[in-house]
Amino acid sequence: ASAAQLVRDLGAVRITRDMYPSRIDHLAFYDRFTSSHEWRCLLTRRAPDTLRTAWPPLPPAATIDDVRAACARLATALDLRDPQDYQLGRSRVFCRAGLLARLDTRVSDYVAACATR
Repeated sequence: ASAAQLVRDLGAVRITRDMYPSRIDHLAFYDRFTSSHEWRCLLTRRAPDTLRTAWPPLPPAATIDDVRAACARLATALDLRDPQDYQLGRSRVFCRAGLLARLDTRVSDYVAACATR
């Protein structure tokens, strides 16, 4: 590779890291935000006995496109309205700085509110 190509590639990597520093693969993103009981309650706003139906675990034979589609539905359910906050890549979800922390804070607040009702 030429020096100019390397400079161009490094520039692209720097821009990507500056814009979307948090990366998580699709399956990890889906599992992180659907596996806990609290998240599923927040996502569905339904009674606990209906949660398995609303956000079932992905089948072992799920293709990357199945997982990507599930992540797109999940992003909608998480009310991620600003498309600049995240991007769905071919194999990963790219998140702006602080997005994952904000989502975790949201579930903590929800659990705290439920506990004090």
